[in-house]
Amino acid sequence: MDELYRREYHLDRVRDSLRIGCLSECHDSLAMWSHYAESHKGICICYNTSKLLEKGIKTYKIHYSEELVDVKKEEFHNQVFAMILASLTKNHEYSYEREWRIWDLRKEWVNVEGCVEMVLLGVNCDKNLKGHVKL
Repeated sequence: MDELYRREYHLDRVRDSLRIGCLSECHDSLAMWSHYAESHKGICICYNTSKLLEKGIKTYKIHYSEELVDVKKEEFHNQVFAMILASLTKNHEYSYEREWRIWDLRKEWVNVEGCVEMVLLGVNCDKNLKGHVKL
């Protein structure tokens, strides 16, 4: 097995078990409701990050930059590190999102019960959904 094949295989295995959650410091951005909530039809879940941390769920602040990380560059001897760095870097034009990410390689999903502070419904959200939202 040559070196390139080994690196690609390892990277694929990490990618297959990777779970990324995207969070934001702001819940009232009209641009984000339009882009990420299907024109205000979606929901916004507000988490208590201290309670997430108590459950072992760490959040990482996004780095906004004009240059994105190229995972395939030869200068990265550790491809997993390069993938982490790439997933925590975003184009500077998105800095208004004030984004954080959860980066997790656990096989099982983590129960976030008790970590949700509120659920906001978009103004165009299906009104029947309101009765199904429980904290």
